[in-house]
Amino acid sequence: MTAVRHVSGCAGSAPRVAEQSAKIISDRAAGEAYVASVCFKHGPPRLLGVELEYTVHYADNPLRPLDPQDLSRALGPHT
Repeated sequence: MTAVRHVSGCAGSAPRVAEQSAKIISDRAAGEAYVASVCFKHGPPRLLGVELEYTVHYADNPLRPLDPQDLSRALGPHT
């Protein structure tokens, strides 16, 4: 189904690939177990990211690519 490589590291540092080979997820149960162990860890989140450039647009031209500086100004202290 998919190959998975285990990565370790701390927030803000470059991730290091563990000394393990890629693991092949061969069935749904294995895939669900892997997602549960990686994506839904217990405890408070450390980082949160939001892809806002896909939810905002220019009123005069919605197809115009969003300038990162315009987004930064619009978000103010939330950037």
